[in-house]
Amino acid sequence: MPDDIAMVNGVNGGYDEPTMQAVAEYIREAVQETEKALLDEGKRTPVERWVDLVDSNKWLSSALLDAKFISPLREASLGTKSRGFGRFLSGLAFLISSVLRGFGQVVFQDNPWTGVFVCVAGGLPHWPTAIMGILGCTITTVFPLLVQPPETRALVASGLYGFNGVLLGWGYSTFDNNIQQADTFASGIIALLRALPALLFLG
Repeated sequence: MPDDIAMVNGVNGGYDEPTMQAVAEYIREAVQETEKALLDEGKRTPVERWVDLVDSNKWLSSALLDAKFISPLREASLGTKSRGFGRFLSGLAFLISSVLRGFGQVVFQDNPWTGVFVCVAGGLPHWPTAIMGILGCTITTVFPLLVQPPETRALVASGLYGFNGVLLGWGYSTFDNNIQQADTFASGIIALLRALPALLFLG
């Protein structure tokens, strides 16, 4: 502790800015040393360390916990300094997160990692089915962002609009003979392109 801090009856007698900065720096270093000692002694479990990592990382928090850290592509959320490529990345991250959460909502989970597993599971028997689900979810995710008021964007971010598109895409591919009979990559792409106008209309 700095020696120049004079305490008189519990009141700091040297209440000047340099002294307070020295106290703050001392406290910060003490806290860091204590945390390091706890980690070195193994008193924090791997789960606790993982939680700390997620809490300290904005993108991990948004990917593993909820969508509140990734906001839609708006001036109010992006700020006046966000332009060009950074603006594009923010919008792309929001879209990917919303689409994956749409897949997750099929099993009532607002989590993009759940959405990844649902998408993969849907495509294991028949890969065009997975693509139709992705197209349907993307359409029903983007369309509300274009025509709905800003208040609905939180619902879009949670995947509540996208999961209907997933079911629509899967259902259409299930009952479309051209898609079901596609046995090559080229024939599958052609069948998907033929189904896209109908999917856009239904979505």
